[in-house]
Amino acid sequence: MVVRDVDFATRPISRMLRLSIPEGTEGIAFAPYGDKLRQIRKIFTVELFSARRVQSFRTVREEEAGRLLLAVAAAATASASVNLSKRLSAYAADSSVRAIIGNRFKDRDTFLMILQRGIKLFAGMSLPDLYPSSRLAMLISRVPGQMKRYREERDAFMDAAVREHQENRAADDDKEGLLDVLLRIQREGHLQFPMSIDNIKSAVGDLFAGGSDTSATTLEWTMAELVKNPRVMGKAQDEVRRALAGQPKVIEDSLGGLNYMRLV
Repeated sequence: MVVRDVDFATRPISRMLRLSIPEGTEGIAFAPYGDKLRQIRKIFTVELFSARRVQSFRTVREEEAGRLLLAVAAAATASASVNLSKRLSAYAADSSVRAIIGNRFKDRDTFLMILQRGIKLFAGMSLPDLYPSSRLAMLISRVPGQMKRYREERDAFMDAAVREHQENRAADDDKEGLLDVLLRIQREGHLQFPMSIDNIKSAVGDLFAGGSDTSATTLEWTMAELVKNPRVMGKAQDEVRRALAGQPKVIEDSLGGLNYMRLV
């Protein structure tokens, strides 16, 4: 590993995955290890995920948490069942998208559908991946066509998101998202390895996937475990109710004392 450490530092891209991510357009998740990857990691660490930047999106997190609670409360008042998985996915998507581009997607459900389709394709195994030199495997497998269609849908959606973002920025210069930071760095042109618009779209796509799917999955898993353990859920509920008693909405300052909830 000492000798081959760099070789193993790059996340492998299969033949099918390469159909979705052409060479040279990688964001951060599938970028080959090297100076270019270190450069974009530095941008993410210093510009996108700094303590100041994370704190600047506090209002977004609080507002989206409030929207989620109001939606669940409204359903409870009407004695209706709540699809919590769907609610949590929407909450994670809206929070991530607002932080990245400054506003919600007009077509969030389409975004979530494309995201889930991509995750299933990336996680699966196909015949051309098992036999990459076989033309017959490419001909009889449905995965190459699915990958190409996914890439077209994803690129069209990302183009629309960037275009919508730029239009909103022209109307309201006070809003700033993570996409603004990447576009500004690209315009300034002080990078050792210039970022193309395809690199930016891939990086934003990685942020969408990481911020939406991972967060929603974690929240769903936590809620499922609480439902399976009523005693633990009761203790967590009591702590939350004590901490937020008398407050009109949830704010992050009130969550510092939730020691038991953090253990959950």
